Amino acid sequence: MSTSFKNDQHNRVCKMLSFALTLENDPVAWSGLSTVLQVRLSGFERSCLLMAVVGSMAAEDVEYVVGEVRKRQGIGMPLPPLFDASDEASWWADHASPEERKAVLVAAFLSLSHRDRDAFLASASRRDAA
Repeated sequence: MSTSFKNDQHNRVCKMLSFALTLENDPVAWSGLSTVLQVRLSGFERSCLLMAVVGSMAAEDVEYVVGEVRKRQGIGMPLPPLFDASDEASWWADHASPEERKAVLVAAFLSLSHRDRDAFLASASRRDAA
C-alpha cells in the first residue's frame, strides 16, 4: 500500500522511514533517517514525532536513549592550539558539552603539580569571593 502526501517532504520522510524499517538492524540506515528528518521536517514536526516516540517507550529506555544522544552531541576533545592556547581553550569550553568540560577540567587539574593545584584553588577561591 502506497501513501502519498501533498507535501513532497513528507513523502520523502515516509520513504526513508520505510527503508530504515526494512533494513531493521542496520545502524547506517537509521542514522540516514536522522539526517532526512533534520532536512525534511520542521523543528515542530520533529518535536511532535519525538514526543510520540518517547510516549511509546518505557522510562528506563528513554533515559538510556537520551544519555546516548547527549554523549554524541559533544564537540569532541580540544585540538592542540595553533595560536593562542587561552583563546582556543575558551572557544572550546563555550562549545563543549557539560560532560566534556568536566572531564577535561578534572584531567587538567590532576595533571598539575601540587604547587600549581594549590595556586589554582587559591585563585579560584579569590574569584569566587569577589
